Amino acid sequence: MILAAFQDYLPLSDFFKILIASAIAAVIAPCGMALVITGLGAQAAANARGDGTSAIAVMRIVVGVAALVGLIAVGIIALVDK
Repeated sequence: MILAAFQDYLPLSDFFKILIASAIAAVIAPCGMALVITGLGAQAAANARGDGTSAIAVMRIVVGVAALVGLIAVGIIALVDK
């Protein structure tokens, strides 16, 4: 009975879409931030050694920022698209 009442409020297919989107965002956002943080740490370590900027560190930062920007863009598109 409770499930039938809940399904009138929010269809189960929509609920599962929301659940999947939340799970994806919960995994990708922390991974993106971790890439940025480790990239900045590697870049600081390379500068401390006097090696200049490490290409791998820059790539970590770029990939992490791209993942976060991608999540933001998908979220905005989902809000605007009806």
